[in-house]
Amino acid sequence: MALNIKGDNISGASILGRRCLDLFLDCLQRGRERSKEDLFEQLVVVGRDLIKAQPSMASVFNRINFALSVAKDASVQTVSVEEAKNLISREIRRYQNENEKALERIAEFGSQIISGWDTVMTYSASSLVEAILICTKRSGKRFTVIVPESRPMFEGTRMALRLCQQEVKCSLIVDAAISKFIDRANVLLVGADRVTEDTLVNKVGTRGVALLAKAASVPIYAAFETDKFLPRRYLPVVDRQQDPAQICETTDQYLTVQNIYFEETPLDYFFGFVTEKGIVSPEELGTTLGEPSVIQELTGFSSVELTGGSQC
Repeated sequence: MALNIKGDNISGASILGRRCLDLFLDCLQRGRERSKEDLFEQLVVVGRDLIKAQPSMASVFNRINFALSVAKDASVQTVSVEEAKNLISREIRRYQNENEKALERIAEFGSQIISGWDTVMTYSASSLVEAILICTKRSGKRFTVIVPESRPMFEGTRMALRLCQQEVKCSLIVDAAISKFIDRANVLLVGADRVTEDTLVNKVGTRGVALLAKAASVPIYAAFETDKFLPRRYLPVVDRQQDPAQICETTDQYLTVQNIYFEETPLDYFFGFVTEKGIVSPEELGTTLGEPSVIQELTGFSSVELTGGSQC
């Protein structure tokens, strides 16, 4: 199952986080463990493998952490294995419902940063950015979106086509044209795969686009759920080489293909952050995010372990 998650190079962190919880629930229901202790141990293995499948996605880590915290509590209660499974399932589904409501709030808050007749530039693909743009369209505002294609997987192109289906007016550009079009934008809006103490982790190129926006005095916003906050002490910020054939199918002994997906952008590059708790400034972000509580079973990941990958 983790192999399916690992092979997903297009979906964003929010979608992958939901899929990982669905897979966790599937493992929970299919398990045949005879004791609550054995059940918890098996779920820890499943959870760690899912995290290793997408180590750059903080929502995967944090949602698995929540699920395992619930499972750990259930393992010491005076209930049967089946009752423990039902308890864990109920709590995870409640948590998933809360996440869905958070997405709706982010879309509503995010629509406030877009005025009528604005031009918004995005980068890569984000389900939250997409939801904000659709929500803004439904509010009656007229605006256009500049969408870079986002090589090598063209997730920007896919998002532009989805937005057009919702009657959002888009201009699709090649990534190399960002510097030419950035001064036509009133706002730059991106998503996030992870937020650390001082950086935002997102598709490689985000930092460059942010620098161009700063030079053009275009305000930069990032949209993310607060469960994308994950300090480095809990999980190293890592990246791993992706399939070279996504960039160049020809091989040569003198050619090295560098296919890296993620990079960090300093938080102080941003004008504000759109979360389910509202729009906050970089100075307010620490208070808004709070401090995560990570169970012991999810500590001790090494960079080598995360970049090596694993299968469930």
